[in-house]
Amino acid sequence: MGDQLVDALPMLVRQARSGRVPLEVVKCAATRADGPLLRRVFSDALDRFEVGVSLEDALWDSYKGIQHPIFYRFISALQFSRQSGGDLSHSLAALEEIARRRRRLAAEAAEESAEARYSALVVACLPLGVAGFALVTRPEMLEPLLHSVPGRAALIYGICSWVAGLLYIYWTLTSVKGGW
Repeated sequence: MGDQLVDALPMLVRQARSGRVPLEVVKCAATRADGPLLRRVFSDALDRFEVGVSLEDALWDSYKGIQHPIFYRFISALQFSRQSGGDLSHSLAALEEIARRRRRLAAEAAEESAEARYSALVVACLPLGVAGFALVTRPEMLEPLLHSVPGRAALIYGICSWVAGLLYIYWTLTSVKGGW
């Protein structure tokens, strides 16, 4: 939904610059937006508007189901424009620029974190590779891990440390992604 709205923002900015009021901008989004989900969300809001709900309330009701920050800012820009008589095209153009920059930054972050993801994959697979290599070439090296109490304790400690390391790497990489 958020990507569809970001893709539709240039069209909505053009509509606002041509002098259309917020209601007409929402109608345009309901009929001409590229994404079917986006058209459905705006159509549902217009349906609620036609039965007597204010445009802002209808859009806020739609927001409750989506909860996307760009949609929140879009509704806020429309509401501000209607209440203060401000320039809707300027607000939507600023929102479009912000959304474009965020999309570009997300792509750059994904590109930059690709090396870290591949390094994490190597680090995660290395203990398994070493154990597999030792099992194939010299299985007697692994016998103390299985047949003695200190060996089993070391094996359990090693597995727990490996799993903890995997969880830490996973947490670190997913916390970098962030959101809108």
